[in-house]
Amino acid sequence: MGACADAEGPLNPEDYYSQGTSTQVLEPIGFSDKKYAERGEDSIAFQGETSIADTLALITATESERTWYGFSPLDPYPLGGDRTFGDNCDPFQNPNYPEPIRKIDELPTVIEGVVTLHPRYFQKIRVCGEDQRYYGAYFLQDDTGGILILKDSRVTDFTFGQRVRLRVRGLYKSFDSYAVVTFDNEEVVDPGTKHDIYFEEATEALDFDDIGQVRRVRGTIYSEPTSTNFNAMFIRDENGVSYAASIDRELAQRNIGLKNGVSVQLTGPVVNSYGDFVVLISSLGQIERLDD
Repeated sequence: MGACADAEGPLNPEDYYSQGTSTQVLEPIGFSDKKYAERGEDSIAFQGETSIADTLALITATESERTWYGFSPLDPYPLGGDRTFGDNCDPFQNPNYPEPIRKIDELPTVIEGVVTLHPRYFQKIRVCGEDQRYYGAYFLQDDTGGILILKDSRVTDFTFGQRVRLRVRGLYKSFDSYAVVTFDNEEVVDPGTKHDIYFEEATEALDFDDIGQVRRVRGTIYSEPTSTNFNAMFIRDENGVSYAASIDRELAQRNIGLKNGVSVQLTGPVVNSYGDFVVLISSLGQIERLDD
C-alpha cells in the first residue's frame, strides 16, 4: 500500500502563519519652552534647599583648578559604604596629591529638579587617582540650570520628565564640567507624574553657557553615528552652524535610521566632551525626523 505524499513539495508556512507587520516604536517625551514656574496650573515649585545654579556656584566661587573636589565637612572624603577611594584621596596621608579637595560648609544640601536624561549615561572619571565608573548618570534641571548626577547603579527607578530630590554631599569639577559626585536620600517626587522638560532652541554654536542645559538643535546629518566613532553624530543647520550629538549605544544598535542626508531635530542636555559641546541623546523621543 503506497504512502501519500505531496507531489508539489513542502507546505509554505506563510499560508498558515502571519508574517507580522512593521510598527513604529514611539517613546514620547514632553518638552516645553516655558520655564517650570511659568506654566499656570502645571507650574512646579521646587522644594530643594538650594537651587541648582547656587549649587554650581559652590564650585565656581570656591576654586578655579582644572580638577577639583568639594565635600561636606561632615564627611570630607567619601570613604566607606559603597565606594572607597582610599588614603590616596586624603591629603593628610598623601600630601603630594595634585587634585585639591575642599570642605564646603554649605554641604550637605538638598536639590530638586526634573530628569532630562534617562539614568543610563556612562561616565568614567578619575577620583583621587583611581578610575571610577558610573553607569547610571543622569541630569537634573530646575529653572536656574542643570547638573550631572554621577550614579553608578544600573537599576533605573525613574526616567525623563520625573521630579527627583536628593541630598548633595560632594561636588566634582573637571575642566568646565560640573557634577554631583556623592549624594544620598534620592527620591522621586510624585512618582506618577511626568513633567514637560524645559528647553531653549539653539540658533548659534553651543558654548560653555549651554553645559547642563537642555537645548534643541536642527540640521542635516553630515557625519552619521557608527560603532567606529563611538556613535558620535554631527548635523549642520541651514545657516552652516554645526552641532555635535552623542547617541546612546543601546539606542544606536536599534538601527534607527540616522544616516547622512537625513534632517533631524534633537533635544537634550549638553555636555563638554573634550572641548566639543555635545547634545546627549538616549531615547527616540529626543529625535524628530524633519523629512517625514
